[in-house]
Amino acid sequence: MKKLTILLIFLISTPTFAASFRILTIRSDQSLFAKQLFAGFSSSTPEKVIAFDYYGENGRVLSRKVKEINPDLVLTIGELPIYTSISDFPSIPFLISNFQSSNLENRSNVILINHSISVSQKISMLKFLFPDLKTIGTVYDPIYSKNEFEEFALAATKLNLKVLSIKVSSDKEIGSFVQGFKDKIDAYYYISDATTDTDNAQSTLFEFLHAQGIPSLSSNYTHTTKGAFMTIAPDPILLGEKTWSFAHKILQEGKITSRSIYLNDDEYILTLSMAACEKFSLTPQMTVDFTKQATQKGWKVFWQK
Repeated sequence: MKKLTILLIFLISTPTFAASFRILTIRSDQSLFAKQLFAGFSSSTPEKVIAFDYYGENGRVLSRKVKEINPDLVLTIGELPIYTSISDFPSIPFLISNFQSSNLENRSNVILINHSISVSQKISMLKFLFPDLKTIGTVYDPIYSKNEFEEFALAATKLNLKVLSIKVSSDKEIGSFVQGFKDKIDAYYYISDATTDTDNAQSTLFEFLHAQGIPSLSSNYTHTTKGAFMTIAPDPILLGEKTWSFAHKILQEGKITSRSIYLNDDEYILTLSMAACEKFSLTPQMTVDFTKQATQKGWKVFWQK
């Protein structure tokens, strides 16, 4: 059994709002996005935040830790065996980030933090630059991202795209399995889960896509630096700040009035690879028109060298 690593964080209270609640943050995601989301959340609150990084697999161990800390609110970041804890503590609000599951939607003490705008909006931006796009592919682990794949497949089909997919259960399978996409897909949609978003999986996928000249779209904003053509993702700092604002309202009112946290369009960042634009011979006018369309949606647009 792997162990729980506990990191205590005591934040200084502001003079106008004394700390009076105990907030527990459980983190299994150590990505830059997750760290910035946590920074946005923890830097916004004057409350005491008790945070620990979770590397275990036993939901009962996690529940025991929650009981020991006795928090007023829990924020989780990443994949976690949290179902037991949620059931054991029905009166504690759980804000769930980066762990979208249909099993959580009906839990009355769960608030889901939505990381993404509609898939169709994202794919339409890819089609804007590649109007002849006919087939789009993806790799995913059905244990983690069955729902995400179905949402992607439905959106792509409605946009008259053929969908090809590869199911994997280990990032070690990706290197050989992805070869099945050769000469069969025109673009790639990156579904991030515990299997496909490891360092090994990312390098394997982007190396293949680069070698095959296939543009890729991802909702992970760090992927542009790793080889993605385009990313459309929320601003993690703002997402963390908004999460705290939502948490503060729950703590002050003592009740949950909304069970999801969504960002406004202008809190999303679209990042485009300049090198990839050159690789795919996009004209200056195309990129100007593309940028105009993105900004009209309210998105911030950044160009990655």
